[in-house]
Amino acid sequence: MRRADDISFAGRLRRYFAANHDEYLTADDVALKLDCTRAQAMRAIETLRYEGTVETMNIVRAVVTAAKVGS
Repeated sequence: MRRADDISFAGRLRRYFAANHDEYLTADDVALKLDCTRAQAMRAIETLRYEGTVETMNIVRAVVTAAKVGS
């Protein structure tokens, strides 16, 4: 019999980090790896952060915008 944690996104993410403990992933990366939405990935990340399994940090990146007219 499978436990709910065996198939949950948080459980899958927990197993991923157990096997790949040196990885850094964005929420979008997690969504791709778990084949889920970004919102589901964020809930999985928050679950693991709450239990102390992962830590999160903010990153800053440039926003791609359309070229300004007349530039």
